[in-house]
Amino acid sequence: MTAGAGGAALYAAGGAGVDCVVKISSQSREYDFYRLNQALKLPFAPPVLYMEKSPEYGCILVMEKFKAIDPSRWNPALQREAVDLCARLNSLDGALFPGLKRDFLVIDPRAAESARRSWMEVISRHGGRFDETILTAIHARLDQAAALLNTGPLSPCHGDFHPDNLVTDGKRLYLLDWENLHMGKGAGEISFFISR
Repeated sequence: MTAGAGGAALYAAGGAGVDCVVKISSQSREYDFYRLNQALKLPFAPPVLYMEKSPEYGCILVMEKFKAIDPSRWNPALQREAVDLCARLNSLDGALFPGLKRDFLVIDPRAAESARRSWMEVISRHGGRFDETILTAIHARLDQAAALLNTGPLSPCHGDFHPDNLVTDGKRLYLLDWENLHMGKGAGEISFFISR
């Protein structure tokens, strides 16, 4: 089928009237999440039909295949539904996820400057529609933002919350790819979603 962005192998499988996805990954955090979710039964995590930690292949997950969401369907109502899903995850008690690591935001000055230059180029192509002083002010205060984002309270965060990781069964949204689950700030989830 394809390779995931994190290096997982994804395969389509079918039989007995159910289309499935088989995911094989070296990332055990996602496997651990789905083991835990057998007890939690979070409504926005797709059910796993089979799971195994194989010494030879790594983590094997078999899930029902859901529909990808066509980009043209991302209207304000669907965006609200996605943000609500993220807020439900971020509002869960972190104690439900024992051993979940805390993800600290570290600002790389070179990367920040490169990003600022790239955005300045984008702004310049739009002929004064955007106020570049806002970008300059944000860039000047990145260290302050990082300090704020690294203080509590922290909550469970997906870590890769964007439209390509959301699928549907026609009734509800499901969130895929839990290998970046960590304790952090929900604001980062939403800003990443908007940026994609």
